[in-house]
Amino acid sequence: MDVSQYLEIFLDETKEHLQNLNTQILELEQEPENMDTINEIFRAAHTLKGGSATVEMMELSHFTHSVEDVLDEIRSDRLSVDEDVVDLLLSSIDIIKAMLEARANGSVYEENIDDVVSKLHAYIPEKGEKKSKAAAAPKVVVQPVAAPVVQEQSVFKYPELTESDYEELKSALEGSQKLWRVAVQFDENNPMNSVGGIQVFAALKEKGYEVIGVSVDSAASHQKFIDKHELPFTLIADTDKKLVEAMGVWGEKSMYGRKYMGTYRTTFLINEEGIIEKIFLPKEIKTKTHAEQILSAIEA
Repeated sequence: MDVSQYLEIFLDETKEHLQNLNTQILELEQEPENMDTINEIFRAAHTLKGGSATVEMMELSHFTHSVEDVLDEIRSDRLSVDEDVVDLLLSSIDIIKAMLEARANGSVYEENIDDVVSKLHAYIPEKGEKKSKAAAAPKVVVQPVAAPVVQEQSVFKYPELTESDYEELKSALEGSQKLWRVAVQFDENNPMNSVGGIQVFAALKEKGYEVIGVSVDSAASHQKFIDKHELPFTLIADTDKKLVEAMGVWGEKSMYGRKYMGTYRTTFLINEEGIIEKIFLPKEIKTKTHAEQILSAIEA
């Protein structure tokens, strides 16, 4: 899967997470037992870990995994927050910023971070120590059971591994890492798969609105996106950038010191006379709740 088209979106969205992390870690220093702050920090780190893995930023995913483990120790009340812990977390944020900046500039962060990783791991007990004390082994009672009913299921096909995947697996095997093969299969026929988006779309349609998405990606890319997410609305492939330029949403963007041209994520509410009634600017758009933002504006 080509994830390059999603990398820019990920890098853009991490700005907010990093700012939140930095601010909340400083707040944690003042209130080390504030569970709301601890949980917010954990969620932000977890989001960074998962998002970076999705766009194949494995250097960031592996590092934030260690940070997340330390945060898990804190929120599980197995580790107290002191000045050393706060300094280590802030140093970790600096490394995360450097990793993101490197990717934004078209490279991969390769600085030696073994010292910081070792300090993080020092706060993470061995798996055996994390487990509660073993209870006495229960008696095993053997009882006859009915033979299970075997239901016919579709055969799960694992994705083909790339050369880089094989190299990463080989490297892991040569070290001390354990490898696990996990298969996750979704029910494509489950009606709940896209119910949220469909409900919002239906609400907008009911009020007489049409939903149209615009980006500078190719028509083929749009069609794949439509098919994958079963989008019920229209996407415009503005490959010549005439529309985004006319609407004033194409221009220079800056990310971690790098200048580049891109689309400013913007939403326009346009009435039947072609008059723009409301504009959601990039800083106003909340990705997870933007549908609710639109509905609230319409109902206001």
